[in-house]
Amino acid sequence: MRLFGDRNDKAPLDSSLIAFGRAFLTDPRVFLSDRQADDHDVGEIGKAVLDGDDDPELTRRICIAMRSASGEHYASDTDYVGLAELLMARHPRVVLEEIAEKSTSNYLLARFLGPLGSNDDGSDIDPEEGIENLLHWVGEAAQERATRLAGFVRYAVSDKANGQLRWSKIALALIAAAPDPRSVLAAFEHRFPVGAGWGPIALRYVRRKPLAEHFLNHEDERLRAWGRSANRNLDRSIQHWDQAERDSESLFE
Repeated sequence: MRLFGDRNDKAPLDSSLIAFGRAFLTDPRVFLSDRQADDHDVGEIGKAVLDGDDDPELTRRICIAMRSASGEHYASDTDYVGLAELLMARHPRVVLEEIAEKSTSNYLLARFLGPLGSNDDGSDIDPEEGIENLLHWVGEAAQERATRLAGFVRYAVSDKANGQLRWSKIALALIAAAPDPRSVLAAFEHRFPVGAGWGPIALRYVRRKPLAEHFLNHEDERLRAWGRSANRNLDRSIQHWDQAERDSESLFE
């Protein structure tokens, strides 16, 4: 494609080619499920033709195209992630209005969160960039929006010193932002079973015990109550999966 040739040669792009590339990115057909193999090229086109652009309405039109093509169909949250993160970095407010507020596709929203997005395997990276933009948007309808984002953000990180899980900065910020934090905590707890696929399943719940214990002595009784409840739920899950593993092993004795 000539666009990539010009880009690799460091030659300035012709204005007509830039205009074509921008129009291309606003066409919903670009983002249909049968085009997902092209997601890398779409990201490169975005980098090329949006370079120097400061038009929020162009970002809005691209988001609308992505939203209209996504529907409820499954798509990996890595599809078109390069373009999604580029748009989020340029015009976060527009992205939140068009994707977080209006899209019914959870898969689509996940693509735009970048490093703040879900990582349920306990990465030791606790990103901060972008939190302020999210919290400003959340603050306008804190209960609803904090709860919605709790289903997608990276809620826990692995402590570099001891390897234990602890709450991420964005998770604690969402808990603090909600007038009633219980719905936010419930959304996080709903994700506790999801995680790395190695080792005993019970270990997945053992690793999340520090998250519940974090709130056991909190000044807010609602958080203390959730901590106690979550701790009990984790203990029950640990016992269940330990017993299931013993039962499974006994079949081969």
